[in-house]
Amino acid sequence: MDARNTAIHTVNDAFKESMHVRFAFFIARLLCDLGTALVYPLTRYGMGERRFNLTYIIAMFITVLIVSHLHKVESFYLSLYLGSLCLATSFHLFVIWRRNVNQEIVHSYFEGNIILERLIKMFPGGSNAWILEGVYEPLLVVIAGMAIYLFLDQGLGGLLIFSSAWMVLRVRYYYTLYRKKLLDSRDRHIEANHHMDALNGKPSKDTKGFVVRNATNFSEMDRQILSGKTIQNTDFSSLTH
Repeated sequence: MDARNTAIHTVNDAFKESMHVRFAFFIARLLCDLGTALVYPLTRYGMGERRFNLTYIIAMFITVLIVSHLHKVESFYLSLYLGSLCLATSFHLFVIWRRNVNQEIVHSYFEGNIILERLIKMFPGGSNAWILEGVYEPLLVVIAGMAIYLFLDQGLGGLLIFSSAWMVLRVRYYYTLYRKKLLDSRDRHIEANHHMDALNGKPSKDTKGFVVRNATNFSEMDRQILSGKTIQNTDFSSLTH
């Protein structure tokens, strides 16, 4: 085995599992959820119980009120929007309560359905969930925000523009996590199917890129030991490039 390569993988795995990295991911998720808390209740329906976070909505609601007070902003349209948000929040809570009473099982982290989803799916790429949620939904919000900012109310328009930016960042964050899980699963599948070929020194074109460094110079005993190890342990990262 290549000692340098093994050390690099060990450090990378330890870094990904470190408390600091996990804390950074927690902060990123928290900011994304807070930044979108005042818009999703009005653009989606049917969200799961844990996905619909009342605490975040209240926190951002209070933040907007404080900022408006500090900047002496008195806006009819912003007040109307916040009132509509209260009604939408009450509706979501009622739907969740009714599901629980009727024992309807819905995934607690379900993102919900976009209200204008049927319309958006008519756009190019609209059937792709990531494009639907990460491009078209925030695009509609930012267009509405810019129109309101220019013609009706700068406070409400600014709030919608701010929220649309966080909508994009939030979807990008969860897409990154999705790709990570997908690639991890794909790599484990490749490793499970090609570990013996890699140990026998077959070229990367025959093992979908999964290789064991210096495998052609292993003794037969080392090869048998390593083949037993890989069968028992699905983590092959310490042996690979």
